[in-house]
Amino acid sequence: MSHDGEWFRAKLHDIRKTQADLTRFVGLDAATIVRVFKDERKVKIDELKLFSQFFQCTTLELLSHLGVDFVEGK
Repeated sequence: MSHDGEWFRAKLHDIRKTQADLTRFVGLDAATIVRVFKDERKVKIDELKLFSQFFQCTTLELLSHLGVDFVEGK
């Protein structure tokens, strides 16, 4: 599964927020956010909750758009 940078841009539009809003919310600098969107930097485990809250999605949805491939257990 690959990283979905377009989802991040579309989601920003949907929630009427900007990358600058995201940087302030998660406490990362603008260059780091750009690298996340370009799949040049991974979101760290302690950042997942903040990203999920900001994008108004579940952590599982966020992980899927970050390119994390997982299989739910039975």
